[in-house]
Amino acid sequence: MMTKGMVIIGAGECGGRAALALRELGYDGPVTLVGDEPHLPYERPPLSKDAMVADAPLIKAIASEAVLAERSIRHIHSVQAVAIVGAGAGGGAGVRGPPRGSLQMSRPGPGR
Repeated sequence: MMTKGMVIIGAGECGGRAALALRELGYDGPVTLVGDEPHLPYERPPLSKDAMVADAPLIKAIASEAVLAERSIRHIHSVQAVAIVGAGAGGGAGVRGPPRGSLQMSRPGPGR
């Protein structure tokens, strides 16, 4: 029997920090971080007029692949979560994580 774990949808700064915090607080179940961006979770640069006209700021990753692996955090990148399917319902987009015990949505809302 597989242990239920935590699935975090949204691998941006908030999702990445949530996954790391789970480990720092002693959570030892499976942690899966799912995001549609092709890179590691990173700190978002502050918005300013300078950012609009200057070169793009360097991406500062919150954690490396090695740190995520060391803390047993599975990072699934370049995958967009389009639906949440209840246990035993079947179907899906071909990405399988651990059985879901808890779910955190760390995705931005629609633009205003």
